[in-house]
Amino acid sequence: LYTRLRSEGRLLLDPWWMHDDYRWGNSFIRPMRMSPEELTTGCIRIRKAFNSTRGVLARFPGLPIRRTSFYKAGLFVLANIVSRRELYRKYGQALGYASSADASSCRRRGALKCT
Repeated sequence: LYTRLRSEGRLLLDPWWMHDDYRWGNSFIRPMRMSPEELTTGCIRIRKAFNSTRGVLARFPGLPIRRTSFYKAGLFVLANIVSRRELYRKYGQALGYASSADASSCRRRGALKCT
């Protein structure tokens, strides 16, 4: 897919995962029948609907409640709360490090996870 999109000139940022201008949640391809902005807006709308209270309740396992344990129900609700919070927190953020100097410093220290 990547090779095909690249050969068709439909990659907006190449490689998108290394590009300083890429932001989490934005389209990095030029779709055939809509604009990249329409794709981004549509994906955000679907993510919000999926993580809405109505979306969570529609996926709730074991309705009525007697089909599932309170532990499983609690884990499900907690996972959905975290997912919704992460969606709003990440949107529009750059991937990776603030600068290449930060990445180099992190690699020199041998850290598994750098912040």
